Amino acid sequence: MYSQLFDELNNKKPDGVFFIPFSKVHYQSMRITQKDILAHQQYFDVADKLEMQNEIGFCATVFLNLNPVMIFGIVPIWHGVAEAWMIADNTIRKKPYILSKYSKRFIDIVPVSLALHRLQITVRIADKRAVSWARFLGFTEEGILRRYGPDQANYYMMRK
Repeated sequence: MYSQLFDELNNKKPDGVFFIPFSKVHYQSMRITQKDILAHQQYFDVADKLEMQNEIGFCATVFLNLNPVMIFGIVPIWHGVAEAWMIADNTIRKKPYILSKYSKRFIDIVPVSLALHRLQITVRIADKRAVSWARFLGFTEEGILRRYGPDQANYYMMRK
């Protein structure tokens, strides 16, 4: 179903980067340091949750030099509206240019390919780097979700 989307995402393959369909094994082999993901692990198996989201939406793993470094997902809410998420391996922080370049590619291509008129994300307010990065990707704040995170942290609802 999504093979054409993967073809488009992989149209340019510089930097040893490529997108493939998500597998639970990809998540399990990554070194995750994102606070919100670590907080989720206290309550449920994150890999299983990602697998369920993959069944109802679209998930892709980004590999750099044959290592999984990011996982992206789009979960449909209703026709034309979806929520995006991303999980990054901590080694990607050594390659911020590549993280940004391929994240922008994903965020620019997927909504058009899936005919979305709204793409939304939630971003932990205290994570200034993540908020700045979301703005770089073209997202704007719409409101504050108070005590939204599993650790009761506040988040921005952002849209593109």
